[in-house]
Amino acid sequence: MGTVGRTEPVRLWGAWAGGAIAAFAFLAALRLAVGAGNLPLMWDEDYALPIIERLWRTEWWIRAMLDYDDTKGPVFFWLYAAFGEFFGRSAGTLRWLSIVATAAWAATLCGLLEPRERTIGRLALVLLLALTLPYAMVMSQLVMSEPTFLLGCALMAAVVVQALGQDDARRRLVEGPILFGLLLVVLLHHRIHVVALAGAIVLLALWRDRGRSWPWIAALLLAGLSRVPLWLRWGGLVGESFQQRYSVGLRLDSLAYLLAALAPTIGLALVVLAWRGRSAGAWAWRIAAAAGAVGAALALLGPPAISGDVQDLRFAGPVATVLRPLADSPLLFRSAMTALAALGAMSLAAVMWLAWRGEADAAESTPEPHHPSRRLLGTRLAALTILLGWLLSALAGGDVYDRYLLAFTFLWPLWCVRLMPPPLLAAQLIWQASFTALQVWSDLAPH
Repeated sequence: MGTVGRTEPVRLWGAWAGGAIAAFAFLAALRLAVGAGNLPLMWDEDYALPIIERLWRTEWWIRAMLDYDDTKGPVFFWLYAAFGEFFGRSAGTLRWLSIVATAAWAATLCGLLEPRERTIGRLALVLLLALTLPYAMVMSQLVMSEPTFLLGCALMAAVVVQALGQDDARRRLVEGPILFGLLLVVLLHHRIHVVALAGAIVLLALWRDRGRSWPWIAALLLAGLSRVPLWLRWGGLVGESFQQRYSVGLRLDSLAYLLAALAPTIGLALVVLAWRGRSAGAWAWRIAAAAGAVGAALALLGPPAISGDVQDLRFAGPVATVLRPLADSPLLFRSAMTALAALGAMSLAAVMWLAWRGEADAAESTPEPHHPSRRLLGTRLAALTILLGWLLSALAGGDVYDRYLLAFTFLWPLWCVRLMPPPLLAAQLIWQASFTALQVWSDLAPH
């Protein structure tokens, strides 16, 4: 592994600045190509723009800042409203913030690479893998919560990986948790989905320092308390009309569907496991087989309610689109759903196993877990965030969309460049690029 781009390492600021400029130029060119500045309002823009306009109209009245009916936290609306105050209030102008945030997110992933990893080839791969993640490029052209949320999450991941990779206890157990807690407060008021990343960070800190990691747990709990006043004001986690989407309870259909929805993104992890051959070991395949059985059982016990009606959006996205024609044939639908859920579960098991037992830290001579490298920490954080994000879906009532997965797969490019052999890395990039090109064409170009 890790043979891609063997050239002289690039300095951190050079990697970040170069990545940000390259990503911005690419996304700006896409905006011009599809005419994103003149697109009609799409998807959640119909809900977001009136809330932002109310902020302007009332000159940031406190009730306009906090009392609205939507699923997103107020920070999302404040960011776009503030951007509009300086640069212009049209939807086309506000969409520039999405481009800037998406470019900065992709560049931050480049900054998460270790110094010896920062070669031109590897930096380019991380950028391309980030920008071609399903829905990332489409979201970059719209006023949606994902671009700014992913940037915030990437910054938090960078802070945490840097802190946990330190030998200095003060930086690792005092400064790190404080910064983590402050960023988490902001992100909890942006999108509640950050709890998956926050949980992954705490688990990583526990693995790193065992009982000494209590400051990270304390930071998590204190940050969580900061959301209580908003909960009391709203009477729930989100606006009144949307509170059913975040109901508490076990939803097997969400777990089953999102396993299937994960398969297109992480499916090649199973091929990486097979590529390892005997070095993977029998236990790896036993774990993958057990995970596949769990995924199949979830699909059989809680099949997603996907109908043949294209207007039925309880489950929506590419996977639902593929399954919808089979909805009128229960046997075919159950078979396809079971197979996809099993594949997704086996792939997720492979992602986890390779992050822990693979060669993500093969170049490090220091034994783990006492002095884990930032490379190993970042790879494991990527895997844990996907796992906890999937599990989080069990608590969410209401509609389930494939695009929700972007909030949990945003570190996936790091896993890919560290664990995939070059042929599979090329296959992953080609697949993602093809999938994204189809999304851009179907969602943006027709307008």
